Amino acid sequence: DDLAPALNAAEVRFVRLGTLLPDIGHIAAGHTVEDELNLVPKHDADERLDLVLTTIKDRKGRTIQEVIDSQFARYVPPKLRQDALTPTQIVRLLIRKAPKRGEGEENTDAYKEKDSILSASGEIRMQVCHDMIGNTICADLLDYIHRDWYHVGKPRPFDERLLQYMEIRRGSGIHSEAGDPSDVFVISLGRRPKLRTDAVSNILELLEWRYQLAETVLFHRTKLAAAAMLDRALFELWGEEPDTGTIVKALVGLSDEEMLSSIAAHAEKVANEGSDKDQRARAGIAAKLLRQIERRELFKNLSTRFFGDLQGDVRVKAQKIYGKDEINPRQPARNRNKVVRMLEEDFNLPAGSIALYCPAGVNKKIAEVKIWVNGEIEPFCKYEDIHQEQLAGGHLAAQLRRFDRLWRLHFVIDPMVKNSLGERLYLLQHAVEKLAIGVLVDEEDFEHQSWSLAKALVQIEDSPWKDRQVAETVDASASASAALGVYPTDAPCIRNFFVPKK
Repeated sequence: DDLAPALNAAEVRFVRLGTLLPDIGHIAAGHTVEDELNLVPKHDADERLDLVLTTIKDRKGRTIQEVIDSQFARYVPPKLRQDALTPTQIVRLLIRKAPKRGEGEENTDAYKEKDSILSASGEIRMQVCHDMIGNTICADLLDYIHRDWYHVGKPRPFDERLLQYMEIRRGSGIHSEAGDPSDVFVISLGRRPKLRTDAVSNILELLEWRYQLAETVLFHRTKLAAAAMLDRALFELWGEEPDTGTIVKALVGLSDEEMLSSIAAHAEKVANEGSDKDQRARAGIAAKLLRQIERRELFKNLSTRFFGDLQGDVRVKAQKIYGKDEINPRQPARNRNKVVRMLEEDFNLPAGSIALYCPAGVNKKIAEVKIWVNGEIEPFCKYEDIHQEQLAGGHLAAQLRRFDRLWRLHFVIDPMVKNSLGERLYLLQHAVEKLAIGVLVDEEDFEHQSWSLAKALVQIEDSPWKDRQVAETVDASASASAALGVYPTDAPCIRNFFVPKK
């Protein structure tokens, strides 16, 4: 039998503590600004946990770290106490997201030594406890599935029989009676022919509920509009290289409403007292957008391209350029805002009237839950790949594809500006589809494609009003190019290809 020992007394205490703390580092609108838009570091990274554990205080003036260390000191095993591990250090190692490093890069993990001590000790099986608290199917997932669906108005109580199938199994290597660092937390599905198909159904049910939560709430058009506006506002205010540490420190502990009010007030102050004209103008854009979100004056859809609307290579490029760039995490935010600024300049629209939402990606990690079948331990999704979908009969793969299809490029626009465009709205939407959704951010590409699009628009024979509008634009530019706006004639926008260059 490869069953491992159950949790010991210390593990029970620290798992219970850890289940209370996985989201302790979240700031207001945290999932949007951290996970979807990649604007600030993650809530479970060391920097954020350091900040929260050492600055937030209770009514007696004690920090969270001081409270944990005083109340849980007696539960630290003697061996770990001798190695100078404190309760706070133990629990943070169980809930944190360890820093990644590329091949050949120096390990900058400040908690590397403590991590190694805890991992090798066997006193608290780090991987087992971590997986129970915050990995795949875990306490965190079961908590937010119940909580979020309750607040949506559709409570979803999960089948508690699934808890009976959760076990700790032996991993590889030589094992001790007291437990081993290689032990693994699994959902046991039994041996053939008596496989626990009901447990498979329970896993798929949780995955479905998680998908529906994302579809119903996280990707609701109202939430996407607010997220796009917030993205534009924060980028205008913070700039391309923001001091994220200072920003996060100012936002920790604030509610969504307090966060909006606080940042809007700061933006208004900068707009009035900023050191240079550009800074004041950008802060003014940010303040306007934030106040609109506060008043629920949200932008409306301008153009949306879903996962299936874009061909594979174009979609991959779009996801990298506008959503997530592993090498340069700040670049997608620059690209999103560069594109909408170009569109505003091109159509002579008020600054801050267009915004773009493009998520970094859709997290599907629940399918990575480790299962035990016939003596094998594998992640659920890998087992299905190896065994031709024997357990889920194709349902798992189908659900994962549905997660992929939640991704989209979503352009939104101020409704007052949209209503004022009249027939020009078609031209704007056409420009979005041909240029921005063509993921052309490089200025040379953008300029070339702008010229191509301008030429195509002039030659559209079945739209006389467009030809007339273009002709009027060309005539006006020939007599007084300044009438077209304040932007320089070499700016990368469509309008400038109607203007004869000197």
